[in-house]
Amino acid sequence: TPGDEFGPIPSPTRPDRLYFTSSRPGNLGGPRDPAGRPDEQYGRHFTDIYYASITQGVWKDVQSMHYFLNSPRHEVILGFAQHGRSMYYFQGDALDRGQVLIDSFRQGGQVLSTNPFLGPIDQSAGIAPPFFQQGKVVIFASKQPGGYGGFDLYRTERIQGRWTAPQNLGPEINTAYDENYPFLARDGRTLYFSSNDKKKSIGGFD
Repeated sequence: TPGDEFGPIPSPTRPDRLYFTSSRPGNLGGPRDPAGRPDEQYGRHFTDIYYASITQGVWKDVQSMHYFLNSPRHEVILGFAQHGRSMYYFQGDALDRGQVLIDSFRQGGQVLSTNPFLGPIDQSAGIAPPFFQQGKVVIFASKQPGGYGGFDLYRTERIQGRWTAPQNLGPEINTAYDENYPFLARDGRTLYFSSNDKKKSIGGFD
C-alpha cells in the first residue's frame, strides 16, 4: 500500500500464510500525530498486524488481525513460539516505547488471553524489535551499559522455564557503532543483522 509494510513472518503451522505489520489507511484509531492524538490532516496511521494467504502463487485475502489484538496503539508482530500456538508482538504508544506481549490465540467471551513477556528485555529503553526463535532464544539490540558502543546485539535463552541474563554477542559482531535488526536463520547458527560501522558499511545501515 502507500503506507509501510514490514517484518514479514511465515506462519509456522500454515505454509500458505504470511503475517506482517503495516501502517495503512483503515488501521484502528485512524491517523494520529506522534503523541498518539487523532489528527486527520497531518497524522499517520499507527501500525497494525495483518496476514495474507497465497493461492496458486498469488498473495491475496489480506486481513487485519482481530480487534482484540490490534488497537489504536502500535502493534508489531515479532515471532511465534510453541510451534505456532503463541505469538509474540509489540504494543506501544510509539515504536520505541511499549512492551512485548504474548497472544495465545485463545478467546473466552470478550477477553483475549494476552500476557506480558517476562524475559529480560526492557522495550521502553529504546530497544529495536527483538528476534524470537520458537520461544527458546531471543536476540535483541540494546544500548544497555557494558556494551561496545551504540546498539549491541545480545542473546537470552529460556532454560527450564526461565530466561537467562542477556549475553553480549562479543566484539566479532558488535562495534562502537550500531548493530541492529537481528535475524537468525533456521540452522540456528547463521545470524543476519544491520550495522552502520564505517569499516563495513557503504553508508548508514547495511
